[in-house]
Amino acid sequence: MVAYPIPLLCFALQDLDLSSNNLKGTFPSELVHLASLKTFRFAGAFGAFYGRRPFPTFLFNMSTLTEIDLAATGVEGTIPEMEHPSKLGGELRHGSGRVLGGGDVNIMDVKVFTTREESYYIARTEINPLFANLLVLKLDSNHITGTLPTTIGLFTSLLTLSFPLNAITGSIPTEVGNMAALQDMEFYDAKLSGTIPTEIGNLRNLVLCRLDNNMVD
Repeated sequence: MVAYPIPLLCFALQDLDLSSNNLKGTFPSELVHLASLKTFRFAGAFGAFYGRRPFPTFLFNMSTLTEIDLAATGVEGTIPEMEHPSKLGGELRHGSGRVLGGGDVNIMDVKVFTTREESYYIARTEINPLFANLLVLKLDSNHITGTLPTTIGLFTSLLTLSFPLNAITGSIPTEVGNMAALQDMEFYDAKLSGTIPTEIGNLRNLVLCRLDNNMVD
């Protein structure tokens, strides 16, 4: 049986919906080559007895996506620590324009040094469009463990963030307060603990917030 009869040369494909099927195996990493894909809906795609499969981390390299729905797909493991989108673009320059160095260095690690000449450093940055484009992220009813990564706050355009019915532990990161567009946040029936961050008060567009059946205070 061919698990994924999807022609991976359909470069113009924008919507992929295989929800409520009886697929076998894992998520093929070749899907990353669907360069125009916007919606990735696999909710219940592996049937009622969906088993377990690793988190398809390649999805976070698909910068055109606006919706990721992996509800009830048997995804297990921790939520990937998404790489910070700001990177040095290969050059680190002195204020005068002289190239000082290079390399693929996370801009969060760059420090500004003041010298006698009052030198400063300028880094050209490249922003991963996924952090601006993604609107829906659903991971409901899976086998996800570990904590919520602080980089979740980089999804500033996200409207729906839904991780209920998992085994996520730890506290809700304060960085969720940066998700200004968020309307729907659902973390119910998990194992979250700690204090609800006051930064949630920054979410002026939030309509639904479900944290029931956790250990938060």
